[in-house]
Amino acid sequence: MKKSILIILWMLPLFVIAQQTLTDFTYVKKHLADPGDEVILVAAHRAMHTRYPENSLAAITDAIAHGVDIVEIDVRVSKDGIPVLMHNETVDHISTGSGKVKKIRLSELRKLQLRDDRGKVTRHRIPTLEEALNLGKDKIVFDIDLKVNTRDLKKVAAVVKKCDAVNSVFFYDSEYNKIRRVDRLLPGVLRMTKVHNDNKAKKYLGALLPDIVHLGNSAVDREVSFIETVKRDYGLPVFANALGDIDEAALEDVHAYDSLVEKKVNIIQTDAPVLLLQYLRQKNKHR
Repeated sequence: MKKSILIILWMLPLFVIAQQTLTDFTYVKKHLADPGDEVILVAAHRAMHTRYPENSLAAITDAIAHGVDIVEIDVRVSKDGIPVLMHNETVDHISTGSGKVKKIRLSELRKLQLRDDRGKVTRHRIPTLEEALNLGKDKIVFDIDLKVNTRDLKKVAAVVKKCDAVNSVFFYDSEYNKIRRVDRLLPGVLRMTKVHNDNKAKKYLGALLPDIVHLGNSAVDREVSFIETVKRDYGLPVFANALGDIDEAALEDVHAYDSLVEKKVNIIQTDAPVLLLQYLRQKNKHR
C-alpha cells in the first residue's frame, strides 16, 4: 500500500506541470497575519519528500516550484554545534551512515548520501539550516520543527538571524518553555505550539500568546467549537495535520480533505501537497 502511495505522489506533479506556479510569499504572509475562512494554506511535511529525500534542498526547491506555501523542516545540531536538517535522532535509514546526529561532526555528515522514501541512495546530501534558509527565504515560509534542547536553541536562532530570515520562518515545539525561549531570542518571530481542547486551553493561550495554534489529532482537539474559539477570541490561525489516514484516504477520494476544510482550519500539513493544492483551488480556497 505504501509503495503504491509513493508512486502516485511521485507521478502526480507530472500531470499538473502546466499549472505550476511558484510560491507567492506575500500571499502566504498575508494569510498568516490575517487568517480568515476564505483561504487555506498548504504545508509540505518534510518538504516534497515523496519526490526527493526528506528535508533536502531539492525537496525545498520542488515545493517552491509547485507553489506550496510552507515547508516543514526538522532541525537538529551536529556534534560541533551546527544546525542541520534531519528528522530522526539518528542518520540511519535516511542516509548511508549510522549514529546519532549530535555525535557526528558536520564534516562527517557532509559525506553521507541521503536516501529517498523508497530507500534508494541519492546524490543529495544533508543540508545545514543556513543553506536551507538562504535557498528559500523570502520565497517560501519555513515551519521549523525544533528537535533541539533549550541550550542548542540559541544556535538555531543565531542562524535565522544571520540569514536575515526572521520574516520567513515560524518555530514549532510542543514544549511551552522552549516556545517562550524563542520569543526572547528572536523578538517578533512567529511561534506555533500545540494546544489541546481541555480545561487548560485558555490558560495556555493567554500565557503563551502563540502566533499559530497546532491542533492535536484527536476528535476532541478538532471540534469545530474549539477551532472557532481560537480563531474568534484570539484571532489566531489554526494548523492541522492531514498526515496518515486523511492523506491516504484522499488518494482514493480527494474529498477526504473536507474533514479539515469544512472545519475552516487555516493551514493543513500534508504528505501530498500537490494533490491538496489542486483540490483547494477547485474549491476556491487557494489562489
